[in-house]
Amino acid sequence: MERNTVKTGNRFLRLLLVVFCCALLAPLPMSAQKISLSLKNVTVQEAIAALNQSENYSVILDADDVNVDKRVDVSAVDASITEVLDQIFVGQDVSYKIDGRQISVMKRASGRSDSVKTEEKTVAGKITDSQGEPLVGASLMIAGTSDGFITDLDGNYSLSGVSFPAKVIVSYIGYTDIELELTGNEGMSYNIIMDDTMNILDDVVVIGYGTQKRANLSGAVGIVSGKDLNARPVVSAANALQGADPSVNITFGTGSPESGYNINIRGALSLNSGSPLILADGVEVSLSQINPNDIESVTVLKDASTCAIYGAKASAGVVLITTKAGKRGDNARVTYNGRFGWQTNTTSTDFISNGYKHVTIVNEFMNNSSDATKNIFQYTEENGGLQKLWERRNDVTENPERPWVEIGDDGKYYYYGNFDWYGYFYKRVRPQHEHNISVSGGSDKISYYASGRYLSQDGMFNVQKDNYKD
Repeated sequence: MERNTVKTGNRFLRLLLVVFCCALLAPLPMSAQKISLSLKNVTVQEAIAALNQSENYSVILDADDVNVDKRVDVSAVDASITEVLDQIFVGQDVSYKIDGRQISVMKRASGRSDSVKTEEKTVAGKITDSQGEPLVGASLMIAGTSDGFITDLDGNYSLSGVSFPAKVIVSYIGYTDIELELTGNEGMSYNIIMDDTMNILDDVVVIGYGTQKRANLSGAVGIVSGKDLNARPVVSAANALQGADPSVNITFGTGSPESGYNINIRGALSLNSGSPLILADGVEVSLSQINPNDIESVTVLKDASTCAIYGAKASAGVVLITTKAGKRGDNARVTYNGRFGWQTNTTSTDFISNGYKHVTIVNEFMNNSSDATKNIFQYTEENGGLQKLWERRNDVTENPERPWVEIGDDGKYYYYGNFDWYGYFYKRVRPQHEHNISVSGGSDKISYYASGRYLSQDGMFNVQKDNYKD
């Protein structure tokens, strides 16, 4: 009696699920998209571009197989994509394969007729899991078309108008999509079994010194992929993590690559603050010790439950870093990536480097000052040579006809030049380049991964050159 009750409950849940899926995916089935396109005396290349612009189709072809300069006329009204392609490639011995929005054009095999007639048939069957339970609301779509079907309460489906060979995409909530190549030789009945091991809800999350399925994890966890971190042009792992997870806040003492950092998860823990525990492959480390290009993934444990695993050090959270590793049975693989770029100031550096502008601003300031001694500091023709400053206002370098240093009638030296003091002390553009190389692989019994990195970055000082190398 209890077993029957459970089965009835399962059937009721499946009924709710199929109603929900039908609401999401309706209306299905749908007919193939109709295309309207009118072109006169255009090249094949121009016709392909017009098809891409109007219908978002991508066409892949070999220029040796297709005459793209041939002129054609296209007149299509509510036509299929095949009818449009027949007009674009009229008179050319080619065939094409349609996969969604991607079209591959190739030279037709010798001996094959220009037109291949395909018979449209109806395909039916049942979709179940590995235990034989029907999957309610699983969807089937014919690749390259909008035709599809949703399974009923018993997992049954029926697809009409299938032209063989055909590719069918089967998808279900919680499972990875699978693709089936149907040739028509197997018969018109296809029973499909979706493997439970492909359930994406079984993704593994790193917790403590082991792993756990995400579906069984109740704590607050954030995961950052190594691909996202590797794409960032940064010099350290701390820079790579900055902004990668909204709950992880990282601040730096200075702009130097060697600068220290402060990290907190979900804000300050207490008045005395606290730093999260950082582990790389189970070993406590500093982020400055990790090459960001060697990171496979980062897991951030955010709540207080981590203390049960790591103790008091985890009261401010835990950052778990998993580094890349070689694969057993894989051949040796050498990987290189590098980058080159420049750093510039985020604020304006257009400071005054013109002597005439400087004295003009000082005079204006002194004219509006109530200081009785302002005449001592004000520039005049007698004590500053305003006319000579004016004549040299556009000189970036000294002109022999207008020397920057002159001896006055009083025997004193007067300087009338211009000088970029900011550019003298600091760099406005600072180049940097980075090179990473790794070797990975393994045998049946062991795997290995070794990497090296070279980083060079110029600092901001121009007088005393400061260059960081790692």
